[in-house]
Amino acid sequence: MKGTILMVAGLVCMPTLAFGGVLFSSDMDSGAAWTVNATGDTAHQFGWDFTAMGIPASPGGSTTGLRLAANILDPATVEEIVATPTGFTVSGQYVIEFDFWINANGPFPGGGTGSTEFIGGGAGYDGTTPGRNGALLLIDGEGGSSRDWRLYKNTGEQFIESGQYDIDSNNNSGVDLSNYFPPQGPPLYQQENYTQQTGETAAGCGGFAWHHMVITVDSDALGSGITDDLGIANFTVDGLSIGTIDNSNGGTVVSMVGNVEVIYADLFSSVSDNPDLSFGVIDNFVVTPEPASLSLIVLGGLALLRRRG
Repeated sequence: MKGTILMVAGLVCMPTLAFGGVLFSSDMDSGAAWTVNATGDTAHQFGWDFTAMGIPASPGGSTTGLRLAANILDPATVEEIVATPTGFTVSGQYVIEFDFWINANGPFPGGGTGSTEFIGGGAGYDGTTPGRNGALLLIDGEGGSSRDWRLYKNTGEQFIESGQYDIDSNNNSGVDLSNYFPPQGPPLYQQENYTQQTGETAAGCGGFAWHHMVITVDSDALGSGITDDLGIANFTVDGLSIGTIDNSNGGTVVSMVGNVEVIYADLFSSVSDNPDLSFGVIDNFVVTPEPASLSLIVLGGLALLRRRG
């Protein structure tokens, strides 16, 4: 009990930043402020008009954004692509937000050959790795994996048994995900122009809808002045808390000081049977120092203590 009280006190009394303003923002229409690190078989396009594939305007009303694709032609290896603000570094308490869409090749609900790919974002990126690095959440489009919503510490996947998830299962069929995210079908344009784009995804999937990811980070949640002493990153999608990466969990320790990122990956050695249909879109990217992050981190720390008590 004494250790618990001391830990909570540390969380509550941690120093705050001078909040206010925007640290970085982008409408994803230009790559001038971005660096892209990727493995070989990938593609990207800033300012891509996604309405050409029947995708509706993003939540901010935009019709253009960053298109990402991976494992387009070569089935031999896993392929990943990361976009990150050039020369950007952030620490302390901050929030990353962006809108994302993930497309997939049908037919559905099962998806076509090589349909399972992932989109996501994270904190603590080292600025150079062409793939998973830092604290991350990746989501597939059509539920074709046994683990469709995945937390990572660098390349180390965090499984549901780690206790870092706030959902009952990270498979799309889990009650929390399937109740929150309804089945979705491809846009009408895709249905009319691609014969394989039939049916709907199963419930609990990320595909064929705009979603909003929020990553709330505290790189020094103990207030010790030692970065990553207890770094915490909470991930929510459309208001549903998926989980919290924290460095008190054991195993790999990831830095939550550094750059921020969006990522697209094909984690399997396969290619889509129609690469035109397999891609992700990122729009409305912003990083802010947010007062709300402090209360969220404290609540997350309290929940963590209850879970481990």
